[in-house]
Amino acid sequence: MRKITKEEAEKFVTQRASTTPIRSAAEGLKPGEILLIELNDWQQKKGPYYMLKKIEKLFGYKYDCKKISSGDGWIVERVS
Repeated sequence: MRKITKEEAEKFVTQRASTTPIRSAAEGLKPGEILLIELNDWQQKKGPYYMLKKIEKLFGYKYDCKKISSGDGWIVERVS
């Protein structure tokens, strides 16, 4: 850990502390776009449905989340 200047800080790509790459991707979807979340990418105990419900409450986005029948992941579509 060290102190850095403002110019050094601007060189880094940042994200909110409570977000994951999958959550960032879901928040960045435009209506009609579809995201495939593979099982090996998902590290949480519960499926992405619960994360999507939190995003819906925060931002008002609507998602359709379906589990792949083979159990290999989920298909997430932003509806609105």
